[in-house]
Amino acid sequence: VLEMENEKSHYKGSECIECGACVSVCPVEALSL
Repeated sequence: VLEMENEKSHYKGSECIECGACVSVCPVEALSL
C-alpha cells in the first residue's frame, strides 16, 4: 500500500497536477506510457 501511495504522489505532482480528479488513474496511465 505504501508503494502505491508513493507512486500516486509522484504522478500526482507530475501530470495529475492538472487533472486532480484522475489522480487514481494517473499511475495507471503513466505505467501504460
